[in-house]
Amino acid sequence: MGRRRAADRAGTAGAVLNTACQVGGAIAVAVFGTMLAGADPFLAGMHWSMLLAASGLLATADAKLTLPRALRTGAPLHLQG
Repeated sequence: MGRRRAADRAGTAGAVLNTACQVGGAIAVAVFGTMLAGADPFLAGMHWSMLLAASGLLATADAKLTLPRALRTGAPLHLQG
């Protein structure tokens, strides 16, 4: 019964994922642009932008390597904060 319900909502899940990607991209462009425009020296703004991008990349890589394995095995997710 649970698998049937999940299959019925696959389209909704895909739409939510696509929307999140679009919104995330728009926010990233706005944040990076603000950091570059508001910085006194260009290089300082670029360093902060690259640090933020690298942090996002590491967080995404961690989620990609951690979440699917936990979901596949049925193990409970333990999010550390």
